[in-house]
Amino acid sequence: MSQVRGHNSRDARARKRRHKASRSVFFICLSVICFTIAVGALQLSLRRQESAYRRQEKSLQVQINNEKARAKELNELEAYMKSDRYIEDTAREKLGMAYPNDLLLKAR
Repeated sequence: MSQVRGHNSRDARARKRRHKASRSVFFICLSVICFTIAVGALQLSLRRQESAYRRQEKSLQVQINNEKARAKELNELEAYMKSDRYIEDTAREKLGMAYPNDLLLKAR
């Protein structure tokens, strides 16, 4: 009978060890699953942020191109305003001046 009791207690201890081991494996697996979910959520968030940054980059590039075109127009206007042609055009339009050999037509 003592051998049966010793055998049962050994079985009980072995079952306890297996139960502890299976519980440890369960918590390790649960931890890995939670970590995987957290990494996936972070990755999704980063992809969305990257997409937003790409849209912003495209918008800013359009603005840069528009400002470059505007700068070119302003440089051309500045060059025109420094020219004799601008002085002549302004004198004709605002002051009504003309060269002596210009023909002037008046509306009736």
